[in-house]
Formats: sequence, C-alpha cells, structure tokens
Amino acid sequence: DHNLFETTEERILSSKILFHRRKGSSILQLAIGAPSSPKVSNLLMYEFDRIVASAVAKDFVTYTRYADDLTFSAKRTGYLN
Repeated sequence: DHNLFETTEERILSSKILFHRRKGSSILQLAIGAPSSPKVSNLLMYEFDRIVASAVAKDFVTYTRYADDLTFSAKRTGYLN
C-alpha cells in the first residue's frame, strides 16, 4: 500500500504542485507534461507494473514502462507471440 499523502498539509501542498485549476473552474486537473508526470505515473502504476512484469517473465519477456509507453522485449521473437 502506497500512502502518498498522509497529512492534510501534504495533500494541500501536492495539489498545488501536481495539479492545476483552469480559470473559472472548480475542478483540479493533473498537470500533464509537468516534470513530475513520470514520477506520478510510476507511483500510481507500481502495482500494475509489478503484476505485468511478473506475468510476462514466465515467458522470458521483459516488461518496461516509461509514462504511457509500454515495452515488451525478449531475446527471441517467438517469445513475444
């Protein structure tokens, strides 16, 4: 379990750093393209990455991800079938 923001102060600070609110809107949106985006996706996708990497490793396939780019690689083409 990854409790990213345990205190109210951490939640308030993170909302100011990681999110933006369009002028006139009450909705917070994730700041896409911000330098923090890869870190945020890594935190949010940790369990997914662990499950996928474990599942494909059984077939000698390596799984890697950077932001929204998923890569599956293997020593032999046949392993990717």
